[in-house]
Order: sequence, then C-alpha cells, then structure tokens
Amino acid sequence: MKPTLVIAFLIFNFAVAQALSPEEIARLNDAVANWKTLTPEYLRLPENATLLVELRQRAKNTSRNDVRVPLLRMDDADTVQSVFKELHSEYWSRRRSATSQLTFAANPKLLPMLVDDLMKDANPKVELIDGDINSPSTSVVAAKIIRAAVLNSPVFSADVKAWAQALPSSNPAVLTEGVRVWWKLNREALEKGDYHSVLPIAEK
Repeated sequence: MKPTLVIAFLIFNFAVAQALSPEEIARLNDAVANWKTLTPEYLRLPENATLLVELRQRAKNTSRNDVRVPLLRMDDADTVQSVFKELHSEYWSRRRSATSQLTFAANPKLLPMLVDDLMKDANPKVELIDGDINSPSTSVVAAKIIRAAVLNSPVFSADVKAWAQALPSSNPAVLTEGVRVWWKLNREALEKGDYHSVLPIAEK
C-alpha cells in the first residue's frame, strides 16, 4: 500500500474511532478479537447496530478475515457480493483471500452461488499463475469450499459429514467429481435450505 493511502486509512480509522463511545470501541475490539465465534444472532441484536456499521466499513479491506467472515455468516449482501467478485479476480492474492473467507464462513446458504464454478471444467487441474505459482482451478476451489462448509456447518447430519470427511482432499479430480455428484443428488434440498433432507453419497 502506498504511503499516502496508509496515512489516509489511518486518519479515516482515527476519525471513526473518535465518533464512537468507549463502550462501542470496546464492543468493536472484542468482536474483532473473537471473530471466529461471532454469531449472526449476536450481530443482529439491536444494541449492535453501530458495531455492524463499523464491521461493514472495515470489510472493504479485502484481507480482513476478522470482519468479513462474520458478515458472510449472516449473509450480509454487500460483503457476499464483494467476496464473490474477488473470488473471480484476475489477482491470485484476492482469490486466495476470498477462498479463505468463504471456507472459514462455512455458510451453507452461499453454496448455490458456487455451483457454476463447481461445474465449470470437465477435468479439474492445476493452473500456472505468473509462470510459477500453482493455483487450483475454479472447480477445485469451489469443491473445497463446499466440502469445508459441510464439515464445519452444524446443519448437516453426521452421515453427510462423514461422507465429506472421506473425500480425498489430496486428489483434486476425485474430490471435485465427488462434490459434483453429491450436489446433483441434493440440489433441490440445498437450494431450498432443507439441510435435514441432504443425503451423503452411498459407498459403492
């Protein structure tokens, strides 16, 4: 980041902090420090209206997992739109941040937005970026995010989690094809949010 931008960023944050009460600053600092356990229910409490505004402002920084992940979990429209835009960025660093944020969020409501990516190419492969950086293909990234959501979201059954755990994460082609088959089997239930009806793929 250029020095002038850093200075402007610091001045802006100082101005915002000056507008907050000590209690609001403490609430903001606590939320950021405990972002991994921050729930949508907590953020939606009326007394957290100012906190939500502050988190949304800081979420404009694309690398801020600590504010973006909680907002993704509560389906914050602007954050969701921004993260999915960055998931398809020409810059690998932004795609990597977006992938990390969606993986941490593990929000099953966002999974339908990954379907086009999941089905994108017939043969999952590793793409070469800038000549020497290995970047998973779009479909592999989508499959890994979906698998992580199944494993980490409480809405899926133990059987579905066991199926996801058994997928070979070290074999991108097999992993991606397995998630594709699972999605096709459960598309209707997943799109409706009827997670109790979601089934694992039966072992052959």
